Amino acid sequence: MNTWIQTAKLCQEEANKANDEIQPEDSVSVTSKKSKKSKFLSTASTTSSARSERLKVELERAALLAKSATLRKKQNLEKHELQLKAEKEEL
Repeated sequence: MNTWIQTAKLCQEEANKANDEIQPEDSVSVTSKKSKKSKFLSTASTTSSARSERLKVELERAALLAKSATLRKKQNLEKHELQLKAEKEEL
């Protein structure tokens, strides 16, 4: 019976050592939370990059539309000048 008690004590000591080695950071829930956080940060970064790219494209589009409007206006003025010049030559 004495041997059984000694074996039980040894098993208890080994279990205590194993418990001492386990840290809260080793928990599956903590690891899962870290993983979710990194996925969230990655998604947030991708979303931010997508927003930045979209804003950049929208700004380029606005610049092109403004340039297009200016060129149309210039073209209309040149047409009008040519009409005036033609009318002047007729006189």
